[in-house]
Amino acid sequence: MYCEEQALKVSSLRYWSGRIRRESREALDDAFEASTPRFAKVRTPKRATPETASAAPIRVVLGETAVEVPVDFDAETLRRVLDVLGGGGR
Repeated sequence: MYCEEQALKVSSLRYWSGRIRRESREALDDAFEASTPRFAKVRTPKRATPETASAAPIRVVLGETAVEVPVDFDAETLRRVLDVLGGGGR
């Protein structure tokens, strides 16, 4: 009835309804993926002892990228570097 009143083919209505549904779902999936927190593996060198571990740099690995952070690092600079490496700086 609606299609007749609007001079629309039922197949066109189904096509556009499905397309809009798919695009909305994809947009939601993309938004969810972008908001999902990512974690980085952090470890100290294997040869470190409890006495030297606090003086040893921390190695942060993000995918194939590794960053060594000295003990006296600047927290804000590290946040900015991790943001860029994690894709937040694009």
